[in-house]
Amino acid sequence: MKLVERNERSDISGIHNDRNFDLSKAVHINPDRGVMNKYWVYNDEYHKKFIDIEKEFYEENFGEYLSNQERRLKENHNYSKIKNVNDYLKGRYTKPEDKILQIGNSISHIDGELLWKIANDYQKRFNDMFGDNCKIIDMALHMDELVPHVHIRRVWMATNDYGEKVVSQTKALNELGINRPNMSKESSRNNNAKMTFSKIERELLFEICKEHGLELDKKPNKENDIHIRIDLIRERTVNNELEKIIDKKNELENELEESEQYLNSFEYILSNILITSTYWQEEIKKTKKLDLTKRAKALKDIYEKTIVSAMEQLEKNKINIDLFNIRDIVNAKAKELDLIKFIKENGLYENYLAEHELREYNQIRDKENKNDREDKVK
Repeated sequence: MKLVERNERSDISGIHNDRNFDLSKAVHINPDRGVMNKYWVYNDEYHKKFIDIEKEFYEENFGEYLSNQERRLKENHNYSKIKNVNDYLKGRYTKPEDKILQIGNSISHIDGELLWKIANDYQKRFNDMFGDNCKIIDMALHMDELVPHVHIRRVWMATNDYGEKVVSQTKALNELGINRPNMSKESSRNNNAKMTFSKIERELLFEICKEHGLELDKKPNKENDIHIRIDLIRERTVNNELEKIIDKKNELENELEESEQYLNSFEYILSNILITSTYWQEEIKKTKKLDLTKRAKALKDIYEKTIVSAMEQLEKNKINIDLFNIRDIVNAKAKELDLIKFIKENGLYENYLAEHELREYNQIRDKENKNDREDKVK
């Protein structure tokens, strides 16, 4: 069997990892096996959600920098670059890195109990070795999917020129004294400090696995590795859609809290437009003849246009309307935006995944063929 590991700053989040979302939205998850999942957090506060623990970690460690940076930017009238803790937690280069650890594939793999022991040993040694600059903040063993795997969330930390703690992988590796493989050449995609770090980390994992009685195949097998990566595509596909829905739902909840009656009136008018308007009903019917991608876009366009119409009516009428249940409205709007649910209901989910997997497979294959050609030239 092979050791499979991926380091990503994708849309995966603590919400996905500790399963604090509606599992009916993810068909790749078996809720009946959820009781077998295991979780770990750095501060032992297991009563809290991962997303809250991660936010608190960012506030404690990077709050000073964000506050001082805001003051510096305001002094220079550079307001567009000001970030709060939520911005920093979700930023492309500042969000936690999500490491996926898996041993084997969908055909043959180790059991979850052994994988969790390996992950815990790894966490302890990793934090001893790199914890000042790369801190593991939470882990989750998922037994409710096709292959047992562990999500390990970690944050790269370093000190900036002002003496403040910031998120920076490059500076963190520099502070750890880890250099690129070939110091005689400039840093590049094929010659950087992260490559050296990954090699050290991988050797650590092989050592831990050996201590647990596992002799893993270290020889790279590109074709097999491609298929192992595809085992994770189903999860990432749904995660990306889920994150968008959750963000939209949170955004709507904040808007509703600010102006409850105004937005409920808006919902009432919007519903009337969609239900009673012959024009929009005909437009919706027309989309049924389109393929999946075009239909999703067409429905989104219709929804956005009716929102504009509803806003215009609301501004004109300013009428008093009985309040509706806030949570029901938010959940209803989230469902309207749920592309995965739409795909499932129309019996197109497997086709959607098949197209996605094929596209991903071809991208990986083309990329590795290109690297092979470059190596031959060298």
